[in-house]
Parts: sequence; structure tokens; C-alpha cells
Amino acid sequence: AGSFDGVNDDLSIADSSDFTFGTNDFTIEFYRYKTELAVDTYVSKYGNGNTLRTFWFGQASDGTEQFYWYIGSGAYSISSPTSFPIKKWSHLAAVRNSGTMTLYVDGVARVSTTSNVNGTLNDTTANVRIGGEDTGIYDYNGFISNVRIVNGSAVYTSDFTPPLAPLTNVTNTKLLCCQSNTSATAAAVTPGTITANG
Repeated sequence: AGSFDGVNDDLSIADSSDFTFGTNDFTIEFYRYKTELAVDTYVSKYGNGNTLRTFWFGQASDGTEQFYWYIGSGAYSISSPTSFPIKKWSHLAAVRNSGTMTLYVDGVARVSTTSNVNGTLNDTTANVRIGGEDTGIYDYNGFISNVRIVNGSAVYTSDFTPPLAPLTNVTNTKLLCCQSNTSATAAAVTPGTITANG
């Protein structure tokens, strides 16, 4: 896992066509262990303004898990109906599958929507960041493990048991990292260099 102290700590990967989601199905998933209740970013491609944002995956101050996606100037989101505890490992996944956006927590579909899902997600130049975003506002405090971004397919289409073994390089995997116990920047799959900030 990667350890983040909540003050300018994040991992960044430069913009790449691998992260151009367009109208594709996709999956963004990881395991997280939060150490404080606050608005925190898990994984993002999030610049300063809606048209410079692709997605934001994080937790709200009330402990609900949230996933935002951006189409043009529009910001759309799904949020878990209940809060989830800190100081506990949880598996989270945001999945777009054939016009439905679903947020899974610990393998259970907590919320889904078909509203504003079919559009083309913004193709921005923002970095992909783990533990933060380009605006530097919502830095994460805790641990993140086994980040996997799959562009082109939905890994999960119904409730599932979160894997107990490390995530693997499945079809259409574009990023697979935060699996090393010795290096924050090591990756099994990445379109470019992972930079550790902070």
C-alpha cells in the first residue's frame, strides 16, 4: 500500500490517451484505509474547473463514498446512501457498464444511475493522481492499495466478493499500482512514470 499523510502527498501519472474514457465502459478500483474523517481524494483526474476534469473518486465529510464524472461543463455524481467507517480496509469500485454507473463498496452495489452516464467524459490534460488532485485541495490521509484503472470494459457487473489476492492485469488494464511493500512508485502496468509528491 501507499501511505499518504494528508498534506501534499500524492502519486501522479501524466495525462495519457490510456485515460481517455470517451464513451467506453470502465472500472476504477482500489482498497483504502482512511485515518481521519474528512473530504479526501482517493483517485482523480481533476483540474481547476469542470471542463478540465474527467473524474473524482473520494469520500465526503459525512463518510459517504462518492464518484464524480464530468461531461463538458456538467458535473455528475453518485454517492453511497450510508457512510462507511474509517480505520478499516474497504474495497471500492466505480464502474460504467452499458450506460449504468455503479458504485461498489466491499463488493456490494451501493448506488447506481443511468442519468447522464452515456456521454463522452472530458478528455483533459490533468494528471491522474492517487491521494490527491491537481487543485491540491482534498489531500488524502491514510493508505491506498491495489489501484487498478481499466478503460474499455466493466470488471464488475453485479455484486462480488472483493479479491483477497493482489489485483492482476486483466484485459484493458491501463494502470495497476500501489502493490509494492518497498516502493510507492512501482507499478505492474502504467502508461508513464509514477511520481511521488510530498
